[in-house]
Amino acid sequence: MFDASDPRSKLRSSGSARPVTDIVAAQYCPFRKHEPEASALARTWHARGQYFLVAYSEVETGARFERSADAQPDEHILYLPDRDVDVSVRLGDEVHEISGRSLAILPPGASEIAVRGSGRLIRFFTTLATDLEARCINRAAYAEAQPNHAEYRAWPAPPDGFRLRVYPLDGPMGGIGFARLYRSTNLMVMDCKPVEGPRDWTRSTAHQHDDFEQGCLVLEGEYSYHLRYPWVPDMRKWIEDTHDHATGSTLVVIPPSVLHTNGPELHGTNHVVDIYSPPRLDFSEQPGWVVNEKEYRLPSVG
Repeated sequence: MFDASDPRSKLRSSGSARPVTDIVAAQYCPFRKHEPEASALARTWHARGQYFLVAYSEVETGARFERSADAQPDEHILYLPDRDVDVSVRLGDEVHEISGRSLAILPPGASEIAVRGSGRLIRFFTTLATDLEARCINRAAYAEAQPNHAEYRAWPAPPDGFRLRVYPLDGPMGGIGFARLYRSTNLMVMDCKPVEGPRDWTRSTAHQHDDFEQGCLVLEGEYSYHLRYPWVPDMRKWIEDTHDHATGSTLVVIPPSVLHTNGPELHGTNHVVDIYSPPRLDFSEQPGWVVNEKEYRLPSVG
């Protein structure tokens, strides 16, 4: 239900459209309402979806984050939304300096991130990072696999091999117009343009994803989420329409097959980042939509 002026109105169906026989509720994870993993220099919260995981940290100079080779079998993404947080990333014998307002894709294997400055440091993983999965505040919701998801498959390795890849967050918007899209072999991050003021609700964009979920990490402001759940055969599992709000530092996970729309509500700055795992094929097939589209290959389809 996209307006004809919205680039997404041209997308083909991105799912299987198979019958929905079971359904679960969306997840709302307001990080600051939970106790963080805290040290003198960092406070970190973890939450997850079916295949992706978010580690949200508030950091000071000197904070460090290490991943061992055994713990990190695939790529993960470092997102630095604040100008005042720079990092050094050690990969083997090499040290790379990354400034704030950047997104970096780290290769599989051991790494160490050292922080300079105060602000937020956010990392996106798949749930193959099992040590972090155990720390998620909503892990009970995924004690069993949730319904309606396509099978997880990582995309092909990049033609030039796995390496550190760094992108400025203030570069040009892609063809989608309202966000910058980045993808790795296993994740897609959609950094939506910050919005000043509430949404025009006469132009909502209610839609659903047949076989993948959408993670929404609210960074600033407040967003309302309007969800309509399908009627499954077992009426005891029906879920009423919901109309909820999420403020800054909250992860919202919208399940597959749920009709949804969302938008900013505050008169100040509102900013949200969406997360998908694996990357969205429908977005990736659109030339110019993904910032780093030339660095990663599409999966074979058919």
